[in-house]
Order: sequence, then C-alpha cells, then structure tokens
Amino acid sequence: PQENPNGTDKPAGYLTVTFDKGKHGELSGKTVYYVKPNKEVTVPAPTVTPSTGYEFEKWDKELTQTFAEDTTITAGYKTLDNIIPQKNTDGSDRPSGYKTVRFVGEHGTLAVDTVFYVNPEKVVDFTNTVNGFTKTPDFSYTDVGGTWSSEEFNKKFTDDTTFTFTFKKLGNVIPQKNPNGTTNDQPQGYVKVTLIPTAKATDDTKENKVFFVNPKETVEIKNKPQGKEITANGSKSSFKFIGWTVTRGSIASWPGEAISGKFIEETEITAKYEFTWINIVKEPIAE
Repeated sequence: PQENPNGTDKPAGYLTVTFDKGKHGELSGKTVYYVKPNKEVTVPAPTVTPSTGYEFEKWDKELTQTFAEDTTITAGYKTLDNIIPQKNTDGSDRPSGYKTVRFVGEHGTLAVDTVFYVNPEKVVDFTNTVNGFTKTPDFSYTDVGGTWSSEEFNKKFTDDTTFTFTFKKLGNVIPQKNPNGTTNDQPQGYVKVTLIPTAKATDDTKENKVFFVNPKETVEIKNKPQGKEITANGSKSSFKFIGWTVTRGSIASWPGEAISGKFIEETEITAKYEFTWINIVKEPIAE
C-alpha cells in the first residue's frame, strides 16, 4: 500500500492501483496500492460507506487480475427505495442512514408488514400502507372508533418513529340494533342474548330484542315490554308484565325489567305476564 501521499515510496517499475469512491459514498482504509506489473495479484479493497439512499453494489474492475498499467477501480452503487419493509427482525438489514418507522397495536395487532426503513432525506407517505393494515382486536375491543397516536403519515422521518393504533374498548352489553336504526355485528367471543316479549306485548314493544354480551362479566340488561289490552264482548282485560324467565340456556328468572347475571352461552329470555280483568260486562238474563 501507499504510505506517502506524494507517492515517493513507489518502487521502481511498479504500477499504481487507486480505489475511487464513485458518486454516492465514501471510502475508509488504504485506497492506493503499488503492484508488480504482469503478475496476477489481488488488491485489498477499502471499506465502502454508501450515502443515504444508496447501496454499494460492486467495483467496476476485478480485484484479482494481472495489471499492465496504472488503474483506477471505482465503486458502483444502486439506488434504494425510499421505503423498505423490514425483513430481519433484529434490524440487521437496515440500510446505512435510514430510519425505522414502526406501526404497533395496543389491545390488538396489525398485519402484515408493520416495520419499515425510510430515507430521512425524502418525504415519504404511509397513508395507503396504514389504510391497508389488517387490524385484529383483542377480546372485548374493536378497531371501529380506534385512534392513531399521530396521523402525520406523510412527511420526512428524521428520527426513528413509532405509530400506535389504540383499539377501542367495547361495552359489556351491545344492542344488535341501535336507536337510529343502524346495526352492530356480534363481537368475537361475545354471547347472544335474545329478549322475547311475546305476542302478549303491545305492537310497539313486542319485537324481539337482541344483545351481545361479554361472557366474562356480570351484566345488566333493562327492558320493559308493555302488556296489551284485549276487549271481547264488551269485557276488557290486560296482560301485565311482571318479569323475565330463561327459556333457553341456564335457568334463571328476574322480577321486573332488570335482567342481571353472567351469560356464558347463547340465551333466550321470555317475558312473563299476569292476566288481569279490567271490567266484565255481564250478559243480560233472559226472562
């Protein structure tokens, strides 16, 4: 190797082999060697440190060859993408100078690629990536209504950055039908509980009501159907709602409108009524 930068240590008759950094990197170590002409030799290459956004690819000439003249060997590079998905979980595949951007879930998981290396000198946009994540909530959580810790997905990332998606906690009792007419899907792991007012309820309260409940918690469901009145031959009677009883599932009954307990299986609960005469019209007695 050359020791004197001015080349005064070059042996007589030897050739000079110089390593050039090329356009997109730097070299460290010895970069100039003297070699005996017309004899096959292997010249030790210096270490190449590519600029951000590039990867060292190869030298433009063979390191092992027979040199017949002074020669310059130049480093060649390939351009890297501004966003590169991580392949090695230990981060050993991160390009020089790149930053790490992670997407994680709290109370759930995200899939598929969630860790990326980014060029900090370029504006990159993760909007489509974020919209494409498959979100899997933990039990009793949902991605609907969940929030990101930040929504600055389109920018230069000059530091390692982590985005956290927090899944929303579900209630322990979820109606299948909302007051505004929209519906809810049954959450994974929740149990279906159906309240059956029966035909003894008035038309506007006789519809079955379905709830999805957390089987790990004691819950309370309130519902009070209105018993209907019946008129026949001038006599009037009514069905008075008095409580609920299980007709499918673990045996239980409740007086009044409040149903409470822990439901670990699909359950049907039917309303109970008390028959009451309001007034009785007596038939006239024939003479």
